[in-house]
Amino acid sequence: MRVGPTSDRRLDAAVGASLAWYEAVFDVHRIPTRCEGGLWRALGEPPRWHSAAKTVQPDVPAAAVVSAMEPFESGSVADSYANLDLDGHGFRQLFRATWLFRAAPAGPGPSWPDGWTVVSDDDELSAWNTAQDTTGVLVPALLHHPRFTFLVRYAAEQMVAGAVLHRVDDVVDLSNTWSLDDEADQIPSMLRCAEAMYPQLPVVGYSRNDLLSPYLDAGFSAVGPKVVWVRGN
Repeated sequence: MRVGPTSDRRLDAAVGASLAWYEAVFDVHRIPTRCEGGLWRALGEPPRWHSAAKTVQPDVPAAAVVSAMEPFESGSVADSYANLDLDGHGFRQLFRATWLFRAAPAGPGPSWPDGWTVVSDDDELSAWNTAQDTTGVLVPALLHHPRFTFLVRYAAEQMVAGAVLHRVDDVVDLSNTWSLDDEADQIPSMLRCAEAMYPQLPVVGYSRNDLLSPYLDAGFSAVGPKVVWVRGN
């Protein structure tokens, strides 16, 4: 299914990368999905931290979303365009977020930042997942997936920060960022990793609004709102 289209291709690219992430993650977990009428939905229990329904085009009817969520006692909905009203259907807003886009840099990509490397094996991924609380979610099959790169930063031989790069068509998605200290301090070096690996590609992603400033300071543009709704959690 096509994402959007909206009047802003940057927004379509960010939403499209998110949809591609979901399709890849649910595929490796062997959870069937369906995408029709501008609505992606899971046909089985989602992995932790993942929604059971996601709008991928504007103006999806709330009734269609509510129907898609009927099989689940609890769960969340990714309202990709922040235009659903689910208050009257037993949902509440979990958080508000902003889609992000950063154009590819002019000229050659930057040098690789100190301390960062690529997760190389299943044992290292296990430690990475423990630090981010994604054990059992970001499974080894994704480490070996051609579109996924897991980044990790070491200090004194300890994992102190991480992120995932997810290549989708003509953009790279930066997501699942974490740090043992102030994550805001790590955003510029995470972005440098993305630009060093994919110097000709824009970087997309999203951030919760309470964590948005460091992304804007690093050169990202805010290209649209997002809301995650939750029921029963």
